[in-house]
Amino acid sequence: MKKYFLGLIVITLLILVSCEKHRGIDLSGMDRSADPTQDFYRFVNGKWIDNTEIPESESRWGIFSELRDRNKEILQQLLVDLATTDHPQGSAAEEARG
Repeated sequence: MKKYFLGLIVITLLILVSCEKHRGIDLSGMDRSADPTQDFYRFVNGKWIDNTEIPESESRWGIFSELRDRNKEILQQLLVDLATTDHPQGSAAEEARG
């Protein structure tokens, strides 16, 4: 029973350490030189605004737009690879290719 609790404690500590490295909020886009009492938007988003170019074809842009485009590129490459690579007969890739 003691080994079980010791293992549980070790796993919990590892999870906590891992979570600390990967926070849910990206603080790198903040402009800490801006006064949050005068321009909170600039304080929170200033560096991101300065370093990010919004494509002309887009009316809005953010991390989810970048994620969408990255996923489109990955899926496009997967489809091209599927269409141009020979796969063993009867394999899932061959069936997907039709």
